[in-house]
Amino acid sequence: VHAIPGKGRITIQTFVENEQVHIRITDSGIGISPEQQRHLFDPGFKTAGSRVKAGLGLFTSYNIIQKHRGQIKVESELNRGSTFTVSLPLGLTKT
Repeated sequence: VHAIPGKGRITIQTFVENEQVHIRITDSGIGISPEQQRHLFDPGFKTAGSRVKAGLGLFTSYNIIQKHRGQIKVESELNRGSTFTVSLPLGLTKT
């Protein structure tokens, strides 16, 4: 919310494709630079002079999603916004 100047928009979509459930969260914020994207899921990631301050939240989310055999991806363009997509497999059974 802090990275969306003025009246922005957050859109959440869900869909099933290729035996996976996908959750896509898109915002109309300031975007994330390619350099920041490379480190976004690192523990304690923060940037000086920017609103990106992931701390442990994205690192923890990444690890939980990985443990469930899923993945999280980010697509972003500066001054246009970001999209995070979480994909998790359907029909997993306990082993």
